[in-house]
This record gives sequence, C-alpha cells and structure tokens, in this order.
Amino acid sequence: VRVNPLPVAKAGLDKQIFAGERVVLNGVATGNNVNILWTPPQGLSSTTVATPTASPAQTTLYTLTVTSGDNCESSDEVLVTILKPLVIPNVFSPNGDGVNDRWIIKYIEQYPDCVVEVFNRYGARLFERIGYSSSNAWDGTQNGNPVPIGPYYYVIRINNTAKPLAGVISIVR
Repeated sequence: VRVNPLPVAKAGLDKQIFAGERVVLNGVATGNNVNILWTPPQGLSSTTVATPTASPAQTTLYTLTVTSGDNCESSDEVLVTILKPLVIPNVFSPNGDGVNDRWIIKYIEQYPDCVVEVFNRYGARLFERIGYSSSNAWDGTQNGNPVPIGPYYYVIRINNTAKPLAGVISIVR
C-alpha cells in the first residue's frame, strides 16, 4: 500500500474592501506537482494562480482547491467582504420624541473597533466611544446634560490605517 502525502491549500486571511476595490488573495499551495483552482471564478483575475486579484461585486466566499499529481486534494476558504461606506447624518434632534434622538451612523457596525469623537467649537471633547454602534450612539449629552443646539465637530477613526473621517453634526430640538 502506498500512501501519498496530501497537498496543502491555504487561502489566507479574510479580506474587507469597499465596492469597486480590488484585493490580492494570498493563497499558498504546496505538494507534489500541484494544480490550483479558485472557485467561484466571478471577480477573479485568474482561477489557476495562488495569488489572484479579487474584485467581487458582492461579499464572496472563495475556495482554493489544490490537487496533487497523485490526485489528492486539499482546500481552504477565504471570505472577501464588501463594506458599505458609512452614511453619516449631519443633523439629529435629541428632544425625546423617539425620532432621531440619537446620532445613528449607518453601517458603522462593520467597524467594531472604530473610535467616534465629538467636539464643541472650542475643541473640547464632549463624547468619545470605542466600538460605536446604534445601541451606544451619542444622545446629544455631555455627562448626562443636554448640550446646546448648534454645530459640533466629529472625528471617526474606522481603523488605524485609514484616514479619519471628519465633519460637522448639528443638534436641533
């Protein structure tokens, strides 16, 4: 009886990109005279190289299958997630009527380690939250007291490498 060694397929770490962007998949294939196949083929620059460029139109789970010259197979998967850009409102009304009482930033849950800061016109930080979400969104208060109506300035850091997002949020009552 002859036992042939299995090839090794490593698809690499999961990736996150914005729609229209591209990312290189860091596949590794080792073994005896291996053939590579990535599936599905949609959005890939090549299905037969270890490190193709992926530009999927939607979140896609890619499978790297490595077949050895002895017809042994191994596979691994990598998820390419398409992130939606943040939708940042420029006004909200924390007046207790149940409508727009919190500053809800759409799609921010995609960035669980983001940092959101709000400053007054003098540069004093009124609010800071690491891991901002709709459940812990700013309610227009500082230390439990409502801030005056008017403009405030925000900085959102979605990760350590991207340029921070900054702008103005106004409070109306």
